[in-house]
Order: sequence, then structure tokens, then C-alpha cells
Amino acid sequence: RFQAVGDDLHVKNGLLIKTGCVVMPESLRNQTLEVAHEGHPSSAKLKSILRARVWWPGMAKKAEDWAESCATCVTNGRPEKPTPMERIAIPSAVWDTVALDFNGPYLKFGGIYILL
Repeated sequence: RFQAVGDDLHVKNGLLIKTGCVVMPESLRNQTLEVAHEGHPSSAKLKSILRARVWWPGMAKKAEDWAESCATCVTNGRPEKPTPMERIAIPSAVWDTVALDFNGPYLKFGGIYILL
């Protein structure tokens, strides 16, 4: 199955390595995709995340399919451009200005959001 890339393969510390990336066994590929897509990156970003660490035949197509079929990504969509950061004026007195930040979802903790 790996004959086409045989020259690029070697074993290091018990792991099969292809050009610096761990060759992911089929039994761990879905779990790998789930973890890599936890922050809901686009399919291009997901492929980039995976390519930096792991490899398996057909990985790019599988990553595209995974991101495009993610229910959260499909429901929420992707903004065209991120909202630019704005400068806030320096407050003139204590409690003159209050800032809040909303962060999440944290899937490891049941999809909760945090208000900071």
C-alpha cells in the first residue's frame, strides 16, 4: 500500500515517518481529524494543520470532506472577512469603560462559551 512512497518512509521510535510526519494508521484518522478540526478551521487551514504533523494517502480530500460536512461549520458559515480590531480610548476614570470578550465553544467541556 505504501510502495509509491517507499523511499520516503522510515521508522523512528516505533513510529512510521514520511518526510517528517507521522503516518497515521487508518484506525486513528477520524480521531485525528476531529481533534485537528476542534476550532473549526476552514478546509484549507485544516489541511495545513494536518500536513505539518501527519500523513496518510488521500488525507487532503478527507480533510476537505470533513470540514465541508461539519454541522457546526455548515450552520454558522464563515465570515467573509474578520472584523478588524478597534482601538479603545484610554478611560478617564476607574470603571469609566468596561470591556467584555466572548470565547468558545470549548468542545472538550461540552461546547461551553466563556464570557471574560
